[in-house]
Amino acid sequence: MSASMDRFFSKIDVLPGNDCLLWTGKPNQGYGRISFHGKLWMAHRWIYEKATGETLTPEMCIDHMCRVRNCVNPAHLQLLTKGGNAIVNSISPTALNKEKTHCIHGHEFTPENLLPSSVRKGVRKCRACFNKLRMKRYYANPAKHNAERVERRRITGR
Repeated sequence: MSASMDRFFSKIDVLPGNDCLLWTGKPNQGYGRISFHGKLWMAHRWIYEKATGETLTPEMCIDHMCRVRNCVNPAHLQLLTKGGNAIVNSISPTALNKEKTHCIHGHEFTPENLLPSSVRKGVRKCRACFNKLRMKRYYANPAKHNAERVERRRITGR
C-alpha cells in the first residue's frame, strides 16, 4: 500500500455493526478533508477517485447514500450531477416538490393539467388553478377586461 493510502486509512474509524468508514481527520462542514502534495481534497472525493479510477471535475458531485457526511466507504458513494444530488436521497425543496403528485388545491399533476410554459422552465403550474384565477380576475372587473379586448381588436383588426 502506498504512503498516501496508509496516511488516509490512519484517519478512519470503523464502528462495530456499521458499514460506514468514518473520517476522524479535520472536517469541513461535516465532510472529511485531507491534504496531499499541497492540494486540499475532500476525503470522500479522494477515495472515490482512487477506488473507481475516475477523475472528478468540480461539477461532479459525490452523494453519500448512507447520509453520513464523514463516511468515506466507497460502497456508500455514488457519482451524480448537481441537480441529481439535490433530488436523490434528499430533503431539499427541489426533492420534496418533485415527489408531489397534486397541487395545493388537490388537482393532479398530469401532462394535460400542466401549463406548457411552466414545464419548459422546470416548474409545474396547475392549469386548473391558473384558469380559476384568470376567471376570478375577470369577474372582479369585467368592464376592464372588455375594454382591453375591444382595444386589442381595434389595433389588430380582428
